[in-house]
Amino acid sequence: MQYGCYDMRFRKKSSVLANGVFAIADTVLYLVIPAVFAVAVTCSANENAANFTSDENAPAQTNRALSALDYERGFVLTCVRYNLTNDFSITQNGIVNNQWRNFGASEDWFYLNVSNILFNISGLTFETLRVASNGIIEPIIRSDETTPFLNPIFCPFTSLLGIVPEFQWDSLPSQNLPSLFWYDNSRYDSVLLTWQNVLINREAQKPFSFQAEIFSDGKFVYRYDFSKLNEQSISSFSLGAKFMSVPWQTNLFTRSAVEMEFYPLYDADKTNSDYDNDGLRTIDELFLYHTDPHRADMDNDGLEDGDEIHVYNTNPANPFSLDPNYIDSFSIKLEGANPFSFPNNSTNQLWEHIFYSGTKDGSFYYPATNAEYAVMKVAVSGAGAGILRIDDMIVPLFVR
Repeated sequence: MQYGCYDMRFRKKSSVLANGVFAIADTVLYLVIPAVFAVAVTCSANENAANFTSDENAPAQTNRALSALDYERGFVLTCVRYNLTNDFSITQNGIVNNQWRNFGASEDWFYLNVSNILFNISGLTFETLRVASNGIIEPIIRSDETTPFLNPIFCPFTSLLGIVPEFQWDSLPSQNLPSLFWYDNSRYDSVLLTWQNVLINREAQKPFSFQAEIFSDGKFVYRYDFSKLNEQSISSFSLGAKFMSVPWQTNLFTRSAVEMEFYPLYDADKTNSDYDNDGLRTIDELFLYHTDPHRADMDNDGLEDGDEIHVYNTNPANPFSLDPNYIDSFSIKLEGANPFSFPNNSTNQLWEHIFYSGTKDGSFYYPATNAEYAVMKVAVSGAGAGILRIDDMIVPLFVR
């Protein structure tokens, strides 16, 4: 058994999330920091990276444009994906609304606490969502005397919907089970809300599933599975969203559309063509590359999005696009070498040199604690690989 251990510097008051896909026996975090500092660490299964395809013949720039109405809304639909398969099975940390499971739901709602995620949408912060069984999600904004009370609204699919109570499941075909609502608010920067096998117009022959994922910065994604519906067209519904006073909505939809991706727009985007200075125009990130125009390193793998596309030919939406065990920046520096080998004249392994000095043969030193930074030691046992997030930095964890 080998152990991967790290002593690393990070800014005090950072948010830390350990995310493992390996067979964990134990994960221990040692924090060399003042007692007044508190850090929350959770472990969960790794999620699939965002869908991303590269086309060598794709144009270098998009011909799309943003309108004044887009900026007035505060967000824009950037991508619709078709003919993919979504898995709406409950996640490892997912929580079922047992009241709706036990008694069913058609016109009901509940409050969901999301205070562990630092949401900021159009300058508005919130800690609570009001979730309705008919598909409406409403963040509850805490306003003061100087702030207008305008709640954003997310509507991934709003209609007359029915969640079948568990005691009636035996009346449904097995492929249409379970019929329930579940959510996952344990994630790093988003909350998942899922309606699984609910009934359109409360009709038993019209089951389908849909999901909303709302990110802390205002990005949101709607996902669908209409494969169990017999009808080619869908009616009596609407979907959309509203950040400020101008909503976006539609009741035109095709069954082959399975995902819709929306990004927030900032006032600075009107005058700054590359807000995050990653070498990609904001408009191209939105409509061509489908990367985050407000984060230079979308997947937090140590490589900026522009460099991933134009220099390294890696996937800016997947930190493990070169090797399933190591993030891309680490894989590039590793150059295929054994991370557990020892460089010449060194008693420290190769991965330690890369992690601390940035090169395979750089000078090695352990970080020190000072007034601004703390040292954290992570000891992991088991087998495989995983990640540790510290703010927007991903640290590779691997054990063999």
